[in-house]
Amino acid sequence: MLMRANMKYKQILLVTAIILVILVAISYYAAITQSSTIFQVLFNSVFTGAIYGLLAVGLALIFGVMKVINICHGEFVLLGAYTAFWLYVLLGLSPFISIFLAFPVLFCIGLLISKGLINRALKYGMDQPLLIAFGLSLCLQNLIKIFWTATPRAIITSFGTLSIYGVTFPVLYLLMICVTAFMLFALGLFLTKTHIGRAIRAVAMDAEAASLMGVNPDRINMFSYALGAALAAVTGTLIAMIYPFDPASGSMYINRAFASIVLGGIGYIPGAFIGGIILGTAEGISSLFLGDAVRNGVSYLLFLIILIFKPSGLFSKYRTF
Repeated sequence: MLMRANMKYKQILLVTAIILVILVAISYYAAITQSSTIFQVLFNSVFTGAIYGLLAVGLALIFGVMKVINICHGEFVLLGAYTAFWLYVLLGLSPFISIFLAFPVLFCIGLLISKGLINRALKYGMDQPLLIAFGLSLCLQNLIKIFWTATPRAIITSFGTLSIYGVTFPVLYLLMICVTAFMLFALGLFLTKTHIGRAIRAVAMDAEAASLMGVNPDRINMFSYALGAALAAVTGTLIAMIYPFDPASGSMYINRAFASIVLGGIGYIPGAFIGGIILGTAEGISSLFLGDAVRNGVSYLLFLIILIFKPSGLFSKYRTF
């Protein structure tokens, strides 16, 4: 217990030190330039990080329970984005309403994939589910291209802006942050307060021991995979409102999700979200000082640094929640 408390104390100190360094650098830059640009960039970066975090949470949930790297997670995000796009174009539904439709649709798709493919492959080892997920990624990418062409899509919406002390806050971004916070809060309550949620945590910690207590690991694996796919759909719906997307965009999403969960700690949901915040902030601040050309390279650089110096992640807890 004492060792665990010391580790937690060190982690808090590390995160606090990182935040203080960022705040000092921002304050110094703002004092020199007499500009609010840095605060605008910081807000946009934290917002982007929140999207990365939500993107990583579904992937971390699946890996935490099933110990499977879901390569096709990016395509699940795309399916959510295309669902929101076509509901908006054909029916005029707001993307925020589309979330309530995209969530169950991707949940059912994830349930079918898990029951028909992933769960069966798990009985033969860890390599087979990885190969199946990679094959699914390619199949889904090409099916999306066949049905909806390779034309980039986007949902154009406008909710106005708020301006405070020279910093502009798009109302759309604020609404999306609220949706992200609600999803994380609901997921936390579900995992800690419901019977199924506690069963998910039990299987994530020790599937064999959970089965001795009457929990069916196969059913929990199916449910966890479906829930991860549904969370990806929510992320895709939000992404569709701010970034253009096409059938090849899934690889970009999965790269950001991987970097986030490696930063925060593989299989640890709060760590995955915090990792996304750190990644988004690092990308935004680096693009301000070094230019947009280095933005994409920052995520890979952070990914490599963490793998070299702390491969277990900043929050070294191999558990789901």
